[in-house]
Amino acid sequence: MIRCTDHPRWSRTTKVRHNQTGSSRKNCRVAGYRQKRRFEVVEAAERALRGLAVAELTAEIRSLHRTVTGTAWTISSRESAVEAAIAEALPSDRLERATGTGDYVRSVLIDEIAIKIDNPEYVLSRLVLMNGEEAEHVCDGSRYLSPRRELGRPCGCPSRAFQRKALARSGAGPRPDVVVLLRLLDAPRVGPVLLRSTSWDFFFSLRGLIGHQQWVAGPLEACIKLQRKLMKTRSGLEVALVKQVIACDGFESPGSFYGLAV
Repeated sequence: MIRCTDHPRWSRTTKVRHNQTGSSRKNCRVAGYRQKRRFEVVEAAERALRGLAVAELTAEIRSLHRTVTGTAWTISSRESAVEAAIAEALPSDRLERATGTGDYVRSVLIDEIAIKIDNPEYVLSRLVLMNGEEAEHVCDGSRYLSPRRELGRPCGCPSRAFQRKALARSGAGPRPDVVVLLRLLDAPRVGPVLLRSTSWDFFFSLRGLIGHQQWVAGPLEACIKLQRKLMKTRSGLEVALVKQVIACDGFESPGSFYGLAV
């Protein structure tokens, strides 16, 4: 027996018996192909921004099963000339090249970096629920961003931040996936830099900044920050809590939870 529907979970967990027909197998492959193509609009937008970037900036450490906030910004590039321009403009230490990528990687020694975003089209601020390696749900928090037939329709996500986070932690709701193409004001020779963040704090501060500035066109100057807080656990262990935010003159990030730095 084969069950193959448009529901994304069934498209990845299809069960097949040995005596099924070739036609049934073909139908299931087609359904999986459709699911894969559903979010090509969002993927294409990210590929376009990535193609313009000469370096990538992040404050996160990614592993196979989770992503956590690190203790510093890191910036990676593939060209030695770009790496040299970054080293000249930003106080930073050179790290070993990332295994298997050939990238030049530098750890930035400051928490605040002045940036400029040329226009709103260079910002992809979305919430994504993954199903394996494929996106099952992509929205902006209130309306679908993809697929095309759902674009602009209500997505059904809760309005309160703590509800969103609770659903995301349980695996039933989407998580932030923010991509920004920006320029470093202190390093004009570097060229466009891609920033990626999965931080709730960054997602909410970016949305607040855009609303505060009523930004619909033209460049926007801002500052990305790592805000730190030291605290002790009940056992007496001192830990560093860090959150990623974006701010500008007249706007600061609203209070929120900090993520444990590693």
